[in-house]
Amino acid sequence: MGRVPGCKAAVSSAISIANEMNLEFIAEGIETSEQVEALLSEGCQFGQGFGLCSPLEVDDFVWALSSNVELGGMDTPLF
Repeated sequence: MGRVPGCKAAVSSAISIANEMNLEFIAEGIETSEQVEALLSEGCQFGQGFGLCSPLEVDDFVWALSSNVELGGMDTPLF
């Protein structure tokens, strides 16, 4: 998000538009902790990507949720 010129502005604008329309914004393809921090600072509360958690089989995902297990290695998960 931070390395491509104009990308941060585009993401920030998309989040602002979603907020103005009372829609939830879900960031996809999050890969780094820097992206997590940037999205959080822009007000994004939901996201998915390898930076938050590796893909899980359905049974493993249900077990993790029911066991209150932290799924990713990030300090500030978005879910």
